[in-house]
Amino acid sequence: MDRPELRLRLLGYRPGEANAITQAVASLDARWRPAWVVTEDEQADAYLLCCAAVFDRIQAWANPQPTGVLDLSTVRDTSSQSDAQVNTVGLRDALIARLLRLEIALRGQLSAYRMGAAVYMRHALGEPPIGLWHLNHGNKLVAVVDFERRMVAFDRQATSDELNATHWAARPPTAAAPLTFMSMRMSEAMWCFTRYCPEDLMTARYHNSTIRLKRLPTIPVSQVTPQALQVIDLLKRRGAMTYGELAYVSGLQGRTLGNTVAGLFFTGALRTNTPGARRPLARTPEADSPANGTTPALSAERRRAQVASQFLVSEIGLAIDEVKPDISTDSAAAPGFGISFADIKPTRP
Repeated sequence: MDRPELRLRLLGYRPGEANAITQAVASLDARWRPAWVVTEDEQADAYLLCCAAVFDRIQAWANPQPTGVLDLSTVRDTSSQSDAQVNTVGLRDALIARLLRLEIALRGQLSAYRMGAAVYMRHALGEPPIGLWHLNHGNKLVAVVDFERRMVAFDRQATSDELNATHWAARPPTAAAPLTFMSMRMSEAMWCFTRYCPEDLMTARYHNSTIRLKRLPTIPVSQVTPQALQVIDLLKRRGAMTYGELAYVSGLQGRTLGNTVAGLFFTGALRTNTPGARRPLARTPEADSPANGTTPALSAERRRAQVASQFLVSEIGLAIDEVKPDISTDSAAAPGFGISFADIKPTRP
């Protein structure tokens, strides 16, 4: 997990040139972080272009990804009769230089990945997701994790090694992150983690669980991948499905499906019912309609949440967008990562 996988798309190259670049990327040392994989996916994390003319054209795209130009005419093998032949050593050196620039442009996403990985590993070790924590590398503060506010923050200049090798220190709720740190929702960091993680996060334990759609993921719409949209659409149209059924209907397999579903769990979009668990009797909309003189039954947790929301509004002038049940009781893939309330914000006078 300490070596996130980024996808690189090649544009404008001839087949022989693309093969040479693909082989050069695959030959990078295993210690190289992050790992780069050449792909044809339109949702690639970065683009490598054959010339400046293609670069000018790509700037017209609505949401251009970080791009670099690698002109293979500068690394031709002059001893070869073929125009497609390139100097392997020269290509490797030029490629590494371009990848380093792309990684600088992607530093924010990579740092978010590290934060998501740190939270995930803490959960995997059985540590309760509560409190506020400072993550230190030696005597240097590099990140802050606030489970109560569901936020993470990190030093923009922190290296991957500094974010990987950190010591967790409990701090009081007032120990906020420095203003120079980059802050984001914990759900966004977890989404970056599941998107770039080279391992399948969906273990066999959950493959027989019934997966249900709860709500849209709590991340910006621009970050939702086509695979995630496909899973959301299937669960919305067809209702609850097992993991195997979802794989069969969607056509997604292996790590692609596993990490997509895991990401939707971590961002609060899905819930599960484990096999054999007792379920409450279903209530139909007609039975709960005002025409029949009945109202839907509220759980004890939702009643407490409504009382709390009324107190916040009446006593201290805070508004709650929506009261949502904690997903820790029904999300088998991510227990403890839910929230009891939506984001709280001051009401306007």
